[in-house]
Amino acid sequence: MKKLGFVLLSSALLLTACAVRFEKSADTTDSSKVTALSEDKQKMLDKATADYETFVQEQIDKLLTDTEGFVKLLKEGKLEEAKKVYPLIRMSYERSEPIAESFGESDVKIDFRLADYMDENKTEEGWSGFHRIERILWEDNTTKGTENQDKEE
Repeated sequence: MKKLGFVLLSSALLLTACAVRFEKSADTTDSSKVTALSEDKQKMLDKATADYETFVQEQIDKLLTDTEGFVKLLKEGKLEEAKKVYPLIRMSYERSEPIAESFGESDVKIDFRLADYMDENKTEEGWSGFHRIERILWEDNTTKGTENQDKEE
């Protein structure tokens, strides 16, 4: 998953950078004309893109590392410890949110809210991810029901 996330992230960043490499000309009579960014602006854009790519990769790496410990707490039934760790893990994912849709189906499996899932599927069956675990931990006040979350595709 780490490699997939990096590939998706890289693709999204590349496409984003390509999409903004040109500015529309001040001449609004012909929308097909574009003006290239100045060299300074292009360098700034390239640096910002590279910095953001590094930042998001760090967040994804942290998410993967922290999730391993979180899964262990869930499997051991350590409810209160899992509740304390949950928001910290969630934060790493949220920091990558601006490009999360580029993760394709992975984003849906990780971050789909129940109401949205029900609108599309008419059932809770197959609903997974952060929001499902959140409901189990806080509404059901247990870790039971989280054991298969790490096994889903």
